[in-house]
Amino acid sequence: MVNQMRDVAFKAEQFAGVHLPHVTAVNQLVESLREPEPSTGRGWVPYVAPLHGGLGGQDPEHFA
Repeated sequence: MVNQMRDVAFKAEQFAGVHLPHVTAVNQLVESLREPEPSTGRGWVPYVAPLHGGLGGQDPEHFA
C-alpha cells in the first residue's frame, strides 16, 4: 500500500472513501481524537483507508 499511496489517483480515491459504510465508525473515532487547529502537540491521527476493510473486514486469522 505504501507505494500505492504515491499514485495521486489512488490516494484521492482512498481519501474520498473515508466515510464509506465499512470505515465510517473508525474514522469518526479518528476525527474525535484529532485536535482542532492550532494543535497543542498531541499529534496527528490518520484516517483508516477503505482498503483496510474496516467493519466486516477479513478475520486476521484468515491471513495466518
